[in-house]
Amino acid sequence: LSLRFDTQPRDKERTLELADFSYSLYAPKSCNPDNMKWVTYWEDYFHYQPEKWLKKPKADGQRICVRANDASFVMEAISVGIGKGIIPDFLASGEPNIKRLSVTKPEFVRTLKVLYHSDMRKLTRIDAVITWLQEVFSGIDANLYSPER
Repeated sequence: LSLRFDTQPRDKERTLELADFSYSLYAPKSCNPDNMKWVTYWEDYFHYQPEKWLKKPKADGQRICVRANDASFVMEAISVGIGKGIIPDFLASGEPNIKRLSVTKPEFVRTLKVLYHSDMRKLTRIDAVITWLQEVFSGIDANLYSPER
């Protein structure tokens, strides 16, 4: 079992959708974001949605100052003023030192999926974990996007 974004199942692998997570552009509250550099994800992640977004024309010419492999690290770098970046809204919701720059809607939404091998789904322990994950994520509002933030 694994939890994944942006992964398509191969061969006998299967997925179940658990929750949608909205991502928005954030910057430190104390800084003008127009001239800020980007805090983003490792080059190995270029095929994932946050890096695809960064390659759009609006980000052309912007320099990258930090690369990370974790959204919480990106958020911390933004909150201490290192740069601006794309992070999940649920992660940013409790951070007082950052402001959302995505005004009317999130930049994109990613779907978290549980990935499993089709032969394993019959096992009681695998079924129990998948059922538990579905219950946990069914009660979570992972988007948390509100234009008032």
